[in-house]
Amino acid sequence: MKLTEKYVRMKQMRITPIKLLIVDDDQGCILAMRMLLQSYCELYTTTDPQETLSLIKKHNITVVFLDIHMPKKNGLSVLKDIKKERPDVPVIMYTGHAEISAVVDYVRQGAFSYLVKGESSKAELLETLKKASQESKLIHHQTVSEQTSFRPFIGQNKDIVAIYEQAKKIAPAKNISILIRGETGVGKEYLARYIHANSQHGPDAPFVAVNCGAIPESLIESDLFGHEKGAFTDAVEKKIGKFERAQGGTLFLDEIGTMSPELQVRLLRVLQERVIERVGGSQEIPIQIRVIAATNAPLEKAMKDGRFREDLYYRLNGVELEIPSLRNRRSDIGALLQFYSNEHAKNYQCSPKKIAKELVEILKLYNWPGNLRELHNFSEIMTFLLADESQITVQNLPKEWALKLFVKYQEFKTKPLSVRQAMIQKISEAFYGNISATAEFLGIDRTTIYRILEDA
Repeated sequence: MKLTEKYVRMKQMRITPIKLLIVDDDQGCILAMRMLLQSYCELYTTTDPQETLSLIKKHNITVVFLDIHMPKKNGLSVLKDIKKERPDVPVIMYTGHAEISAVVDYVRQGAFSYLVKGESSKAELLETLKKASQESKLIHHQTVSEQTSFRPFIGQNKDIVAIYEQAKKIAPAKNISILIRGETGVGKEYLARYIHANSQHGPDAPFVAVNCGAIPESLIESDLFGHEKGAFTDAVEKKIGKFERAQGGTLFLDEIGTMSPELQVRLLRVLQERVIERVGGSQEIPIQIRVIAATNAPLEKAMKDGRFREDLYYRLNGVELEIPSLRNRRSDIGALLQFYSNEHAKNYQCSPKKIAKELVEILKLYNWPGNLRELHNFSEIMTFLLADESQITVQNLPKEWALKLFVKYQEFKTKPLSVRQAMIQKISEAFYGNISATAEFLGIDRTTIYRILEDA
């Protein structure tokens, strides 16, 4: 599918277009790239690498083109910053010199791909941009947080089964507060919705989710508690906050560890007194809700450092549920991937895809730092790209995912020859046929690569 055709289809499906950020200290290079790419995406540029993260956040950037050699801050340092703050954003490195050892290091640090200035054709630029857009979080017309229906959890890992069994037991006890722990993307909100669906309130009661880390500190108090008309300059009318909207149901507070000390005091009073006051108001409003909090950070350290109140911690932590990472429940990857793929096939109105066993075994080797969210995104990309296929296999795995899944040959040397050949071919494609770069990336010599590829 050509890039322009893809955007027509994306527009028809109401999918967000590519938002590309070019970071390069050379204005001439930026101008050249703008002329080539502006017809295919929303384009943003900067000559200051220190602005990269703020621009990604401000414009919700989905792909970054990043120059390697810049005076204020080198590309590798910027790459590390991006991967730390926004691991979901693919970064394409480009340079005037094809330094193989440096390029391999960038890929290992999380770069999506690389391009050489003056040597990459428009077709190569567009192909790389297309692949990067498929990797990014462009396709999200239905996420877990937007679903109104509820389904049972997927998997047979003993730890996840035990957590959901415990959650179901405590769900009816509406006065017991719950703290959910787990890495980003493990499904903390999903577990909260599961508890809500099995509570006395029932699935039809309000479920209101708040990401405390995503709302500016100046707005979060009004967002949670609401405000009266005239409470501040822009308060032209009364606003009902999240606490009142959750009346009779559940309020889910994600990233609770980012809450300011002042707001922690107000939240503690609400949990103790079961009343709120709108900003600028004096009337106490009784609330009947269950509060479920979640965190991906160690609150104990935050308490020790004085950033989180100890009394609030114990008020929130009536029952603690910790969700394991996907790398600690690898046996569920096959079932999860098949379930997600079936969902996406319905959304895209294409035939269900069979997941090849060899691919599942390959995917079990990957650590999945984005957990369920990353697996869900991967399954959606594959289902979308292979709409006309009946099976998802190692052979039709995008080359960028081959780079992502394997760092050393030893990780998959025991796999069948056909699988090893397919993976090496994909990685070689990602390095534009450069066998030296492929060998260095895999940690083997060129002779071994030729032997595997030529073996009957």
